Amino acid sequence: MVACAACGEENPARARFCLNCGTPLATAAGGRETRKVVTVARAKVLAAQGAGDQAERLAREAVDLAARTDHLEEHADALMTLAEVLRRAGRAAEAAPALREALRLCELKGNTVLAHRAREALARPS
Repeated sequence: MVACAACGEENPARARFCLNCGTPLATAAGGRETRKVVTVARAKVLAAQGAGDQAERLAREAVDLAARTDHLEEHADALMTLAEVLRRAGRAAEAAPALREALRLCELKGNTVLAHRAREALARPS
């Protein structure tokens, strides 16, 4: 079983995405992907605690880490985290481009669950 870093759901070892929330699961490749997952989690915690500057720095680091791979879902997930951090900081206008790019990557890869989450976030009022 593999625990989802985003929601904590236990997923079968063969799963690539969380069956509960659609977040890409860490793979045995570890390295960069694992670092990205941890960075995303830390950014979300900091944003929730009101440490917006630190959260944004970590979220942008996660986007950069994911962008250097061919894992489109990881990149989309990092972009969605960046958008969440920016929204929590009252910067919804800056979050929209990150969400649109995340949606584009999800659709390109065919990840309908994560694409749905991106569409919902785009439709949500600031």
